[in-house]
Amino acid sequence: MKKLLALALSLSSLTGLAPAQSEVVGIYYDLTHRQVFQSTTDDFVGGWWGATGIIPLLFYGIDFEHTGTTLYAISYSQGYWGTLDQTTGAFTNMGTSGLPTNSVYGLAAHPDGTTWYAICRLGSDSQLYQGTMGGTWTAVGSPTPGLILWDISCDSTGQLFAHSGSTDSLYSIDPVTGVITLVGPLGLNLEYAQGFDFDWTDDTLYATLSLSLAVGGGSKFSSIDTTTGAATVIADAGALYAQAEMAIKQPAPGLPGTEPFCDAYVNSTGLPTLLTGDMTAPSGSGLHLEATQGPVDQFGYFLVSSGIADPGIDISEGRLCLAVNLGRYNMGPLHNSIGQFDPAGILQNLAGTSSVGSGFDVPDTVPILGTPLIMAGDTWHFQVWHRDIAAGPTASNFSNGLSVTF
Repeated sequence: MKKLLALALSLSSLTGLAPAQSEVVGIYYDLTHRQVFQSTTDDFVGGWWGATGIIPLLFYGIDFEHTGTTLYAISYSQGYWGTLDQTTGAFTNMGTSGLPTNSVYGLAAHPDGTTWYAICRLGSDSQLYQGTMGGTWTAVGSPTPGLILWDISCDSTGQLFAHSGSTDSLYSIDPVTGVITLVGPLGLNLEYAQGFDFDWTDDTLYATLSLSLAVGGGSKFSSIDTTTGAATVIADAGALYAQAEMAIKQPAPGLPGTEPFCDAYVNSTGLPTLLTGDMTAPSGSGLHLEATQGPVDQFGYFLVSSGIADPGIDISEGRLCLAVNLGRYNMGPLHNSIGQFDPAGILQNLAGTSSVGSGFDVPDTVPILGTPLIMAGDTWHFQVWHRDIAAGPTASNFSNGLSVTF
């Protein structure tokens, strides 16, 4: 299923069409499993794929960052933060988040690419926190007494919503004051932990709901109306899970024409190098690329091709996911993107080819035979290659791939 979905996404990027479905990734729980699953919003039951085994830590808070590439999680009991492998469920522990232990019930990324929110249970109260991954978390407002929220999500405009299985209702949350306001009842009798997330392609709020045993139990994949709170059952998931947390793998708006592919291996920092792009460059093709989460002081540059290879070819510590007409932005006054990762893991441009100092403003020609001009409607595919001597004297690694339709 995963290979077929990846092929569908790749073909959609080649034609410039948005995929007709969104990938759902999460953690499911039953009597014998606590492991990752994958599915799709349009065929949740038919598209279900669940790994086996046990993830050693308990996670209620998971979400993709704003590019829809890396799945982050904060553990409930210890407050550890890190990334989850979307196939094996392996957790890369990056340290303690600073959030209260035995409290994290939900995690949500803001589409700005920096801000994160967490909802924490403090006894019988709920508290909103705002922060950054690897940074400081700050309580927003005061705890809401007598209300336990079970998950949180942020839509493409930055609006926050949460739901409670204790009251079986949907709530909105003011991200500035932390004030929680009732939207309305879900119309379902819930039990156990629930997951939900926005699909940023159209701001549909989806949920993996578990019904109370008092009404016969069972799992329901649903959508939720953010104006009334009413849940609409899309698929009866039967006994696929007793409870499930979920995140939808879609990039934020403001990244027009971009589609990540071929997840990167982790580098020596314990994180994968992350490639993102937007149409903000003041000249050339209009595309500006950024590389983050890289190893400090290491050099790298951008690659381009007219074709992709997913899952790619293993080279050194990473994998090359580009194929056909491979070009390198490492020469000439315009086609030079050589940079060095700073202490924050951001690739700083050393060639004077970035309008903001970091990353790379892609010119309107491609560094392959004939230096073809990038035309409207063209799709090109990008990746970052960089050194990583902390992993070995001659080691190198790659970012994820990024398909861009101009």
